[in-house]
Amino acid sequence: MIATIAAAVDLPIESVQKLKKHGITVSPECGVYASGISVSFENKSSFAISYRLGSSDSTSFQRYKNPINLNQTTYIQVKLEGNGAPNTLFIGTFIVGRNHTLPVICLKVEPSAFFAPTGIYDGKILFGGGNANGIPGTGNSFVGNAWKKNPIPCFAQFFYNNELVEATACQVKTFGGWTLGLPEKSLHLYTDTLIGKKEFEYKFFKNKPYNEFEHLVLRTSGSDQNFTRFKDISISSFAAELMVDYMDYQPAILYVNEKYFGIINLREKINKDYLAYNHNADKSNTVLLEQEGGNSKDYKFLKDYVAAHYADANFPEEIQKLMDLEDYFNYSFLEIYIANVDSRGNIRYWKDSSSDNKWRWIYYDGDLGCAGNFHRQNFLKERISPVQTDWYNPTWTTNLLRYTTTNPELRNRFVQQACLLMCTVLQKDTVVNRIDQFANAIASEIPYHVNRFPITQKETEKDWNNHVKNYRKFWEIRPVSMFRHVKEAYGLGDSVHLKFTTNIPDKKLLIVNESKLHFNKVEGDFFANIPLPLAVPEHSFPYVFKQWSDGVKEKSRVLDCSTSSSIEAQFTHAPVSELKNKLHIRR
Repeated sequence: MIATIAAAVDLPIESVQKLKKHGITVSPECGVYASGISVSFENKSSFAISYRLGSSDSTSFQRYKNPINLNQTTYIQVKLEGNGAPNTLFIGTFIVGRNHTLPVICLKVEPSAFFAPTGIYDGKILFGGGNANGIPGTGNSFVGNAWKKNPIPCFAQFFYNNELVEATACQVKTFGGWTLGLPEKSLHLYTDTLIGKKEFEYKFFKNKPYNEFEHLVLRTSGSDQNFTRFKDISISSFAAELMVDYMDYQPAILYVNEKYFGIINLREKINKDYLAYNHNADKSNTVLLEQEGGNSKDYKFLKDYVAAHYADANFPEEIQKLMDLEDYFNYSFLEIYIANVDSRGNIRYWKDSSSDNKWRWIYYDGDLGCAGNFHRQNFLKERISPVQTDWYNPTWTTNLLRYTTTNPELRNRFVQQACLLMCTVLQKDTVVNRIDQFANAIASEIPYHVNRFPITQKETEKDWNNHVKNYRKFWEIRPVSMFRHVKEAYGLGDSVHLKFTTNIPDKKLLIVNESKLHFNKVEGDFFANIPLPLAVPEHSFPYVFKQWSDGVKEKSRVLDCSTSSSIEAQFTHAPVSELKNKLHIRR
């Protein structure tokens, strides 16, 4: 029973669409409508229909007789009466007078359990001055129920392309850290079979093939909630291209009890379920850690090992038995590139002992990254510092990257990997175009979003455009400062300009720096006199590698990077089999 959200009738809740199984249809069905509508019920059952409008459970039901005219967003709550009638409350949301281009998520909650001053959405920070080490947040007072993260029941409806795709009773609680002190709170939805379904069933995220989730996060974009609203999800898109784990995303519109909450980001939840469906990881053999790693003996072993053995001749081979080194380098460089000061706390890493038992990292949250002042501050140098220089780089956050890149061979690999990423996935024009795509996806909603609940301060569409411009500017000028910071941090010399292409430009047939990332073109600056492996795949059917444009015939080679150069990998089409047109499939 969901007494707290159907207090007046104390009934379990289902979607109004479920009336069909009782011989009752609603027309039009609940969804998103640009103008007013008239809702009617066709009743082929033996039950009488009673209904009430709005999310309040205190108003009385009335018997349905005539079509119901709706000119604004509301809920229709229906119960059936008569001999054998189901003991269920049926709820449907009608978004009226809007033409949302984003998916819509509607939550129905008991107001006193959700809203301030008694509900879970009440939370603020009474700021203190920090401690002697300058760590912000120390000495602060955290006031309100939001910090308790206690769940309450709710009824969640999901509309994609303006049509209902999923609806179930579930639990909702607050989500996040210190951002719970901001006016908007992120929320965590999770299924509960005592009141609803076992899983949310829909393909919510276009980049992932999964359509069953026990946990979903409705994220405000954290401390970016009053700025671009898409900073973290845009960075997540780059993590995805780097083959670093990330929380997939879908910008959406949130309503709570008919109140318009504006743009929200629907996200995956990082937990062992996430690792199970993304990596087929065995939950019972998986370790998932955050921040310093708690009391994990396995992670302490990794840290102790790199500190004790980084100078060993076989260290580059041995360390890769304990961790996915490229995954860590890609993850670390992304965090450094965006200058994410909060990466000390917002860090997640894991391993599955029943698989290859290697540590891997998850990009988690970059809402404090991309600040303009880090173009002048060498964040990489601080991330490999042997002493703490600021609140965000205690030595426990720096030892792993510091020791691995103290090893000359791995330092070279990290340095050239940084150059590779800056001229491919993080290339300026590519990144800026991606930022514009994210901005354009929500731009039509901004005139409404700036007046969302519970924001009371004045915001404007012009403010949002300025925030987007500032965010774009960070990415436009970051390559120059980052290249300089890599050079300064490791005391490097001159650079060379390299260009790698193939004569099959629509296929990714280039392997640079032994990376698991493959490319069809690589062009940019690399550091001189640091070896750079270059190769093509061992198998590239239907193409066969012939030679490099400078005459080298080996598939794999190592460039000394002594001078700038341009090299093309040349392929021919594989010969046609003698069995062509002779071999047939009978059945």
